[in-house]
Amino acid sequence: MARTGHYTPLPFGCSPLTRPLEAYLLYGILNLDKPVNPSSHEVVSWIKRIMNCEKTGHSGTLDPKVSGCLLVCLNRATRLVKAQQSAGKEYIAVVRFHSDPGSASKVQKALDQLTGACFQRSPKKGLMQRSFVTARYNNMRDEKYLRRVVMPLELILTNYPRIVVKDSAVNAICYGAQLMIPGVLRFEQGIEVGSEIVMMTTKGEAIATGIAQMTTAVIASVDHGVVSVIKRVIMERDTYNMRWGYGPRSTDKKKLILAGKLTEKGKPNENTPKAWLLGQGRWSYLPKLTCEEAQQEMDEALKAVAKTKRKKTEEAEEEEARTPRRKD
Repeated sequence: MARTGHYTPLPFGCSPLTRPLEAYLLYGILNLDKPVNPSSHEVVSWIKRIMNCEKTGHSGTLDPKVSGCLLVCLNRATRLVKAQQSAGKEYIAVVRFHSDPGSASKVQKALDQLTGACFQRSPKKGLMQRSFVTARYNNMRDEKYLRRVVMPLELILTNYPRIVVKDSAVNAICYGAQLMIPGVLRFEQGIEVGSEIVMMTTKGEAIATGIAQMTTAVIASVDHGVVSVIKRVIMERDTYNMRWGYGPRSTDKKKLILAGKLTEKGKPNENTPKAWLLGQGRWSYLPKLTCEEAQQEMDEALKAVAKTKRKKTEEAEEEEARTPRRKD
């Protein structure tokens, strides 16, 4: 659902699939088909050394004797490891019986004993083989090959409800600010209070995951308030330019500080204009209406209110003048 279409695109960031190779690996994930024998920790360690990554992590451990999909997160994508560990796993096994089990019901009964939480005793005799992989990343600097193997981290966030954020609000979220209503551009249906959402840029980049503070219906109907609080920031700071502090009130605040009419930290002092404290005139907290007719109607309404106040004041003064004063 589109909340507004009015925003200023900024020349920062890019689509996840067209990131430069360095940034592509910074926000990358690997869906690896782990072979039998090496442990998940060994595989992640090999990938870290081969691809020269700062950090690597896997979302869910596979036993050494188990082969299958192992999701490996690279660099900044490791911040999403815990978000994927609760996704669940499914095993497909091939069993060889040492003797005739008798019937299918006996096999099913034995499998039912392994359902739920259970304590698994280690076998008396075990065999673990370790294989060491040597690969040189310097010999595989084919960008096409890497882009085919490594995928953007946004791929594992497709199940979360998305909120598209204006470019001017991206860097503030990267610094930990809450997502407010003025920064929302589009949002999906089905958002509930307390549900986990993902904040995206207009180019499809993941900014952060958060906890929703409003439902879809409330986001569509209100004009102020907190939409989501931050759970985990994904994007690097200053990927987008800083856009706070450039509004008309912020600009005037800086001028008043230089003129000595506000303290160094922007607090009022004895020289602060009254209109600034009351938020009136050019320092009003309310934005100006864009429609000329609406602005004219607002001016007339303000004049009528001022006229009514003036009339009430005059009547009060006349009433006070008619009332005889008590002589002491």
